[in-house]
Amino acid sequence: NSPCSIAPFHSCSFIPVDQRTNGTTITMPPSSSTSAMSFILAALLIVKTVRSVSLDEAILADLIPSSIDESGSSCDDPGAASSSTFTFPGTVPDTWNSNFEQYEPDLFLAQLQHVDPVDADRSWTMRIGKSGAMYSFESPNTYGEAMPPQNRQDSPWIDEVHQQVAVDEVLNNPPDAPYFIHQAGIYQKDSPYTDHNFFSPTVASHCSPNSCTVASWGLQAHVPTNFTSNVMYVNKYENCGEGVVRYTQSVQNFAETGSTNERLTYLNVPWSGVRPSNLADVLEADPITSTLKISSSNGDPRIALHAWGTTEEIDNIKSLDQTAGFTTFADGIWPNITATPLVLPCKKPDGDCYNNANPGYPDNCMVISCTDDQVNNEGYQRVSFQVPPSGTNCRRHGGSAPDDLILGCSILDSLGYGRQLGNDEGDFMLTNSSGGFIRVTKFRHWTWSPNNNVAYFHTGHPDDGSWTNTGGLRDQIEATFPPNEPIVASDYVEAMPSNYDPATLSSLTFVYGKGNEYQPGGLVSGSGRRRMGTSTRDFTVFTLNHLDHHGIESGETYHNTQYLINGKLGDVETKATSLSGDSFMDEIDAQEYSGRSIHIYTNENDEPGSFGASASDTVGGTTTNCGQGSIVCSGSSTPGTNLRPYFLVQCGSNTYFGPDQYYFMPGRNHTEDAFDHQGRVRSYACEGQPPDSNIRPSWKLMGYFPATDAGCASIETHSYDESFCDRTATPTATNTALPTISQVPSTSPSDAPVPMDLPCIKPGGDCTNNVNPNHEDSCMVTSCTDDQLLNEGYTRLELVVPAGGTNCVRHGYSSTIGKIVVGCGMHSGIYGRQWPTAPGSYKLLNSNWESFPFDHIHHWTWDTPNKRTYIVTDYPDTPEDLATVQALMSQLFPPGESIKAVYA
Repeated sequence: NSPCSIAPFHSCSFIPVDQRTNGTTITMPPSSSTSAMSFILAALLIVKTVRSVSLDEAILADLIPSSIDESGSSCDDPGAASSSTFTFPGTVPDTWNSNFEQYEPDLFLAQLQHVDPVDADRSWTMRIGKSGAMYSFESPNTYGEAMPPQNRQDSPWIDEVHQQVAVDEVLNNPPDAPYFIHQAGIYQKDSPYTDHNFFSPTVASHCSPNSCTVASWGLQAHVPTNFTSNVMYVNKYENCGEGVVRYTQSVQNFAETGSTNERLTYLNVPWSGVRPSNLADVLEADPITSTLKISSSNGDPRIALHAWGTTEEIDNIKSLDQTAGFTTFADGIWPNITATPLVLPCKKPDGDCYNNANPGYPDNCMVISCTDDQVNNEGYQRVSFQVPPSGTNCRRHGGSAPDDLILGCSILDSLGYGRQLGNDEGDFMLTNSSGGFIRVTKFRHWTWSPNNNVAYFHTGHPDDGSWTNTGGLRDQIEATFPPNEPIVASDYVEAMPSNYDPATLSSLTFVYGKGNEYQPGGLVSGSGRRRMGTSTRDFTVFTLNHLDHHGIESGETYHNTQYLINGKLGDVETKATSLSGDSFMDEIDAQEYSGRSIHIYTNENDEPGSFGASASDTVGGTTTNCGQGSIVCSGSSTPGTNLRPYFLVQCGSNTYFGPDQYYFMPGRNHTEDAFDHQGRVRSYACEGQPPDSNIRPSWKLMGYFPATDAGCASIETHSYDESFCDRTATPTATNTALPTISQVPSTSPSDAPVPMDLPCIKPGGDCTNNVNPNHEDSCMVTSCTDDQLLNEGYTRLELVVPAGGTNCVRHGYSSTIGKIVVGCGMHSGIYGRQWPTAPGSYKLLNSNWESFPFDHIHHWTWDTPNKRTYIVTDYPDTPEDLATVQALMSQLFPPGESIKAVYA
């Protein structure tokens, strides 16, 4: 905005476009055009490039592994329909338990919202807590708030949220020493330390208009405790449009390599649920056909729910392969209340039912009711209803009144029952297996004579003989209950409304897949299951378990991708069936991540006692930019061999940078690496502060660094300055010589190129089993020697373009890194899976020494008979650049061409 002309120059301020420079300017003195231009060029050489990616953004982008995109799942950006904010928008009135509303501002981290431009019923608003757990999901135009209102007194937003939980079943010893690492936070059971709730801390967060990603440090939920936690949870929520949310969950065990503790064998991924006052009905599709029955024309389509922990609830647990891969919660399914089965009497074991003893007499063979345990283990027999082969054969009872016909009908399942009175007057129904029913006002006698199978009930019909007319009550009963038909006696439920259309009802669907990754040779070991049940609070529990006795060990990460669908019930089957196939899970080791460099900078001359951090702009990048200082230690955005997560920990004015997340915990003994605070580990308190202090610790993930790095250790008490690298150094007043440029490249290589190591097939390896590299059953190794080739039966990857040509196709990982990743035909397809190379500078050479430069190999090989090698190029991810890459590869490497992969 300053007035600048070519000659002479006025005093001008050049303001960088990227606002992350905090308005830093370069001010030039009046001068001749020549010296002024030299000053500009010198300044450009001295002032480093402004960072284009924040530390949190870089770390979170890389902690969500690329294998998620390889699952084939898609998530379209809905554009202007999506928005996000880190500003608390205020509590929605009458949404939460009034005792806990005051805590929501402290809980809130971010909001992600979808306003559907076509169907308002698909709009939703999600609120994410500091732990990354989703604590609110509102469908404003339909059922309202889906998440429970927080009626558990010791855990507002700790238990009744959408979160992950990890358990070491060996260490878990409830009630004395429970081991549950909650994503959401801790129960308020360690007064006075927890009189104010404490949510698991955010260690990194980033939102774009259509997604939010949060990393948090999971805490032991049951406090006080003597267990530590080395679990990091990463959650990414993406708005895919049309009411669909894609969410990715990661459970990272960052315990020191080789640690035998914290083997996570039991996961909730997620532990979630809904409030039944708004979403009362549960439906699941046929596991084979994926048909979701929503009509009540052939009986109640809903799944019966049972109290959490009961025998009936446990019997309702299903392994994932026994489901269609999704569960739907809806509002308003007819019938809109559960038809509660009536309590039926039982025959006592060894009771004499032929003595005609009346009900209540000591020698009567019947009791009003009995338990399942008595039926299963003590010989009791519960009355049940089923029409005998001879039919109902209803007859009038002599106790009928003019306005109340009493009938006795053959509907007992067997003979041999003694006398038992019925129930009080009310509104009941007898229902067949297809939903057909007749209405009953009272059961006069459940049973009466052991010599017949007749039950007596009041019909409410007039006793005028019309019940025997053609089409009358007798014909209705015989049509509804033919021979051998089972019958259920229950409370009466209102008839279906005439305008009822279940397809228009609102619904929320959890899509999680059928667990194909658990199959032999799959990506994960163990098993998965779906579980749900009711509670005494306004909370229907819904959870998915990942169960694995091997467990998530130190250095390993489990992750999965699932979906939510908000919208009309009639749209669920098609959407959910498709997305169920896109759901995905995997387990990876630390070395399988694709990260980027993170450098810690200090400037002890100008800013002693502080440091900054900068991440490389791209995945695989090794260079970083900082406006001042020098690199004091180097790390990565992701886990790796011998790398530990480093945190910036703050307690009041005290700071610490390093791998000890418990550094400021009361009683922490740093010399002996011990915990001693009345035998308790209190991550939620600061040394030197009173137990009820409002000063709480906070954590920020700075990246992954060598655990014993001396450079990092030298600044462990320095203060982190987030804008450190955005402040630029003052340019020198003297001119700086410009670099020379070679005008003409040489016509031949100056040195012989160094070939890259190529992977090999092990002797006897089975490359058809599709197992991942490093798995014991993998057929591949990263390299082999010439001796192994000649004498031990190894087969090295040979890069020769197949007959079909390179035929390069874009890989989904392109959208993650912003560069084109292509899979090109480059070998025979006999190989198994092999992981990527390290980022660097490489070339593919043809026989004429013509080259195609690239950043690194994403996969040398994948599955037999796939003939493609997957290459990460330096081209931006645009259709035009993809066409360029495809054309170059086709021209340079025709069918039959041998390819050399070399270091540039």
